[in-house]
Amino acid sequence: MEQRQSSGLNTITSHVPLTPDKSFRLSKIVYKYFRGCFIDTELGVGGAQKRYWKRISTVLLVIVIACSLIALVVFISTPRAGSILSLRKILKKWLLEDSDTMTTTTKGSQTPATTTATARRFASARSSASNVRFSGKDTILFDDDGDLWRLSLHNMETRPLFRSFYTQIWANRGLDEHCPASAKRSTKICSDYKILSTHWHHGASPDLRFSALLKATSRKVHRKFNATYTFSIVNLEELSRITQEKVMNSSKKMPKRLVYKVGIKKTAKEAQRIFKWNSVGDDYIFWQDGHLYYSDTAESTTSIQISGGGPNWEHGIFDWVYEEEIFGRGSKAVWWSVKGQKLAFLSREKTKEKSVYLTSYYRHEKYPIVVELPYPKTHEERLPTYTINLWDKKTHELKRMDVQLRDSTIFHYLYGVKWIVMNDEELLVATWANRLQTHISVTICGHTAGICKLIFEHQYPSKTWAEPSDFASLLGTDDAIYMLLPRATADGNSYQHIAKLMIQMESSRSIKGLNWANMSFLSLGNFDVVNIESYDKGTDTMELMKNL
Repeated sequence: MEQRQSSGLNTITSHVPLTPDKSFRLSKIVYKYFRGCFIDTELGVGGAQKRYWKRISTVLLVIVIACSLIALVVFISTPRAGSILSLRKILKKWLLEDSDTMTTTTKGSQTPATTTATARRFASARSSASNVRFSGKDTILFDDDGDLWRLSLHNMETRPLFRSFYTQIWANRGLDEHCPASAKRSTKICSDYKILSTHWHHGASPDLRFSALLKATSRKVHRKFNATYTFSIVNLEELSRITQEKVMNSSKKMPKRLVYKVGIKKTAKEAQRIFKWNSVGDDYIFWQDGHLYYSDTAESTTSIQISGGGPNWEHGIFDWVYEEEIFGRGSKAVWWSVKGQKLAFLSREKTKEKSVYLTSYYRHEKYPIVVELPYPKTHEERLPTYTINLWDKKTHELKRMDVQLRDSTIFHYLYGVKWIVMNDEELLVATWANRLQTHISVTICGHTAGICKLIFEHQYPSKTWAEPSDFASLLGTDDAIYMLLPRATADGNSYQHIAKLMIQMESSRSIKGLNWANMSFLSLGNFDVVNIESYDKGTDTMELMKNL
């Protein structure tokens, strides 16, 4: 074996020039290294420990080379400043292209959509974006950090409207410069600085003049179930002016107030669970001490109580079943109308419910924390029952709706709530489902009549059932309501499609004069419509989103 090895080595080296250069010496060294690692190992030449360390060295060398190649590829493929524009064009093209979006006329013809739900696509592309809405040709959204952004659909550029982090830094600097710790910090502007440094963004008013701030006041275990907050309102116009002009050190230009408190007495010691801007103005409603209250302006120093009833009633808040299973986590049982003139909210009597108790133990707490959670278990006969209330902002009149279902003795889930405008009157569409969720009932509620009249019912086919999301995108016109319902096809399958409910009204032109709705489908095909995006009255076209 040794003789064969020597002969093989002489054969290899006999072709090498007699006067080797430096590259040859390096090649020879590398060759001898690998020869010692592999050939000697196979032939048993050298000690066991020497062969072992040579193997480790070889593996480490290969790893270093591979990592170097990966780093080189990453460095080469990283976009430079010159390619950012092209990436922005690609992103814009991706946002504006939607193969799953199409338009359909109310007469049934379908064409590709020319305008897509760009805000929805942007929200799905950036998971942190939420509360997306349109403002002219721009999109307004805010992320999980509490930052409010304006997205231009023209050039796909974003501009911050409110930055929680920078606002807190600015407020802390204002506290240090104008309100030192040695001072009493009793002035209003010092109080505003402190609120800005400790509160987070909650939601901007529709005209973007004000923004609501919040700070959690409840214990950690309560935040998931019965969370309470202190809400404040900041003037975004004044905040933007003083931060951009850097007039903090000029007391002459400082506004008297930047922040306004929310509450019955407008103090910092009050806690709320709900805050909601009006859909068109700077007025708002809030929940405190079991009731709903209304303030007509952001700077208002007074508020009026909307809800009624005794301490056993809960207003504007869902129980666990409705929040988790139907309307979604974080949803509140209050809805402003389209024109902002009316408010709908739900109420329930707490004495008719059964609860479970959750006990939590914390290291720094001497006693356990017990949270009562209304929760109906399986086969429970007494399920949470809600009443629908409509409040008129102009007259301050509150009415409890008389819901006229076919059989009011059986239990119904409230599956959907949506405001519409029909013949210049704001009406509320409430959709109900039976306990098996196989039969739905559609009612239209009016404040003047004080009733929710039944106008349509639908029995779902076998092995199908209603989903709450089917009624979240409901739309209304002067003479019809559009919603998603299952439609059977020739192949025996059932697909979700847009159903048009023609509303016929008698000469009285009131809720009591509504007749039974006639249903017809607008779309047909082997696909599911997942959302109704919009309706254009001028062109009589509707935009929808479907699954292929």
